[in-house]
Amino acid sequence: MTCAGAALTVRNGVTTDYRAVAAGESLTIPADGYVLWMGSAFTATHYYQIPELGRTVAMEPYLRVEDEEGFVMDGVTSLISGAPRLVKDGAIETYLDPGFTEARFTTSITPRTAVGTTADGKLLLVSVPSASIQQMRELMLQLGCQDAINLDGGASTAMYYNGQTLATPGRQLTTTLQVFVNP
Repeated sequence: MTCAGAALTVRNGVTTDYRAVAAGESLTIPADGYVLWMGSAFTATHYYQIPELGRTVAMEPYLRVEDEEGFVMDGVTSLISGAPRLVKDGAIETYLDPGFTEARFTTSITPRTAVGTTADGKLLLVSVPSASIQQMRELMLQLGCQDAINLDGGASTAMYYNGQTLATPGRQLTTTLQVFVNP
């Protein structure tokens, strides 16, 4: 972990361990579960409560609103979301979801991160130091994306690959998207 915080370990659907985690400390993810990491900025809030050990928990992905394209959740174990959508079915998408019409989501030039998929099934994670949403749309399309969404940007933009920091965040991050490739 690059930031201090706390880690809750869940094994076979039961909370088994909770402890403080120092900056730079490594965490082991159990094969039969997962680890939820919470940054110290979150755990210091007045509304945060230390999780109870021995409690049964379940992570259940869901869609907040029904998907008009008929996406089926069967077999989904985790998912991410973002907005606005950049590319849909191989074409630039200009529709903006309600709540994403502010300049920071549209015209502002800021660090940005996006994720997309190509027609041949490749996953692309892209980070740029400075772009508008329109520039990100054009970039993801040029990279061959059939579908792409904008992720968190600004000071949240970071990218780490193969032991090297490619984009340094401007703040402590409480959540990261991590992709592991099995040999």
